[in-house]
Amino acid sequence: MSGSLGHLVDWFRHSSPYIHAHRGRTFVISVGGEALTAGTAAGLVHDLALLSGLGIRVVLVPGARPQIERRLNQCGATTLYCNGLRVTDADALACVRDAVGSVRLELEALFSMGLANSPMGGLR
Repeated sequence: MSGSLGHLVDWFRHSSPYIHAHRGRTFVISVGGEALTAGTAAGLVHDLALLSGLGIRVVLVPGARPQIERRLNQCGATTLYCNGLRVTDADALACVRDAVGSVRLELEALFSMGLANSPMGGLR
């Protein structure tokens, strides 16, 4: 085989052992909140749908630090630190819950339409 078809076949030959080795496994993937602010969340969901389509169980642990910081600033909440750790009072906790909830809703919305609009769309 020659050209791009040969490269594609070669790629499959090299990747298939890894696909087979990880099928049925669980991947815990932690993603920083920065990945969700840069407009790359849809691409992330497509990649996770691809892993799922390859038979990998995915557990996603999303971060939300930038979203929390933005929400705290919008609410004018003061942030206290003790020994380098943030001390979260009741007002700040309401902002944290709101920001984390927004991240969750955004991800759920992307996942609900992600597979059909991804490279895995139309496959069974």
